[in-house]
Amino acid sequence: MIYKYLRGDREAYMRELERLGINRSTLNLMLDIACEKIIKGDYRELSIIANTLALQSSYCMENYALCEATLCSEQPPILKIYYATLERLISLPIIDLIPEVGSNLAYSPKNAQSIDDVIGLDGRIVKATSKRVIVAVSPVYGGSKHVGRVALKYARKWNTDTWAFVIKFNKKYIDKLYEIEGVATEIEMDENLEPVVYIVSRDPNLLVDTIKKLVEG
Repeated sequence: MIYKYLRGDREAYMRELERLGINRSTLNLMLDIACEKIIKGDYRELSIIANTLALQSSYCMENYALCEATLCSEQPPILKIYYATLERLISLPIIDLIPEVGSNLAYSPKNAQSIDDVIGLDGRIVKATSKRVIVAVSPVYGGSKHVGRVALKYARKWNTDTWAFVIKFNKKYIDKLYEIEGVATEIEMDENLEPVVYIVSRDPNLLVDTIKKLVEG
């Protein structure tokens, strides 16, 4: 059966996926990542890549709870929470918050020993157009070195699970963040790098609500 689909018209498949609401640039990025995994013989993440792509369809955007339960039913509970948190974040109008180098979401359990115990995207959340962002990669352990490092730091400091998200530096965001209880902020400024702000919370819902407050002004 699989050979039947492989012999099909690739362009026709692309048009059908676009009709379902999946951006072509996202499709191409996901295909490149999938091909890279196959060439390396790493087949474990192919289902995650497929599910990530499916969750970006217009149907799943409107019926996320159903799709998440169906597509992610075999995933560990924490990955389900991660996907749900990520989906809520990218559904917000966060384009102005995203650094030019991209953003990432990291989760660290309180007993994490190293960055390899921290879940993050194996890549970045990037700007697709002037109005929307895309996630063309999958969450994996050790997937985010920079954001993961911050999440791990606060997991050790607070002795609890932590969630971290990175945004571009802007003084108006800093002023707003200082007014929000329950989140920590860490500013990273390097003369050779774009300045960014890490937002850290014990609660993924609070993290999403914090980002929502920033975009709402």
